[in-house]
Amino acid sequence: MNFKNSNRWQQYSAEASSLSSYTRGILEFAERWANLIEVAMAHGDALEDVALKLADQANEDGITANQFDAAVEILVECWTYGDKLLVWNNSRIQLHGEAAKANAEGALLRESSLIRE
Repeated sequence: MNFKNSNRWQQYSAEASSLSSYTRGILEFAERWANLIEVAMAHGDALEDVALKLADQANEDGITANQFDAAVEILVECWTYGDKLLVWNNSRIQLHGEAAKANAEGALLRESSLIRE
């Protein structure tokens, strides 16, 4: 996994080791997912084309929507491709065109908190 902020990733990892399996599951999923995406990108795939499929593949433990959102947030902060992941995530879950504004602000739209009408 390639980092833009390896110090922060290490901090998350150190904190998670002493916390619940729920919290550790977030980091374990995030790392598996990022590694799978990096391999796919090395073979010429675009993040946007493989992220969802590889999220399913990385989800070995049945994470919740809240855990998924937390993993995205951590990857946006720490991972080399976090900015691309943010744009993909926001575009995927927007309801009424809010992705452009969120992306411009660097804000994360959270699937777990959206109310679909």
